[in-house]
Amino acid sequence: MKKLSISCITVLATLVCASMPAVAAGPGEPGDLYAGQLDQTETNQLLYMREEEKLARDVYIKLHALWDRKAFSNIAQSEQRHMDAMLKMLTLYGIDDPVGDAAEGIFTDPILQDLYDDLVTRGSASVLEEFYTGAWI
Repeated sequence: MKKLSISCITVLATLVCASMPAVAAGPGEPGDLYAGQLDQTETNQLLYMREEEKLARDVYIKLHALWDRKAFSNIAQSEQRHMDAMLKMLTLYGIDDPVGDAAEGIFTDPILQDLYDDLVTRGSASVLEEFYTGAWI
């Protein structure tokens, strides 16, 4: 899972960095990188990363509510910014958002749903497990 996450982060960083000139130029102007379409693998990776960022945010929100650790609130805010960045990429490429207005802890990807449930269970066991869970994310 960590290897997949690192791969996804690498793809995200590449897409975001590569899009910077195009964002500054705006659609249809010189430097526009959005004329092409994403292939199915790239689309799937963007969809996965959007929900994966939601998973991280939702776990931190849940554990912060349970154990009241300020760091987890701060990290949840950071994860929200990551979610926002991924939503911009989805919108840019005309891809439907898998998150939409889904409630906290609800995911379309069953693997991420199971992972969320497991992480919340682990992090709810004790303060120490909360920190282990946060480190794992």
